[in-house]
Amino acid sequence: MRVELPWTVVFGLVMVGLTESVPLTAFGDWLQNTVRMTPPHQATFYASIFIPWSLKPLYAWIVEYIPILGKHRRPYFFMCSIISAATYFLVAFVVDTPSAALGVTMVRTMSNGWVELLLSL
Repeated sequence: MRVELPWTVVFGLVMVGLTESVPLTAFGDWLQNTVRMTPPHQATFYASIFIPWSLKPLYAWIVEYIPILGKHRRPYFFMCSIISAATYFLVAFVVDTPSAALGVTMVRTMSNGWVELLLSL
């Protein structure tokens, strides 16, 4: 039995993987040189930003039981994709303090967690 995935799902999963793994080296350099975050704070930062990934069961429950305009997945997907893109813009042009970096990155990882969940449902 052969099962084919829609190209949009494959593309979405590749994009989530790339946005989470490729920029990590540059992100570490940005934290140290631009934001001036010390290495011990960076360790706490990286441990903290993975917390939203553990909330994926909650995201799934919300998607299934709280529809937006009668639809379950599509509005959440587009909303979280826009939020994720906005956080990358904020990191590039606005964020320059450790607390802002943590807040924006937490929002980004949460929205990326939603997108990954929605692509795998």
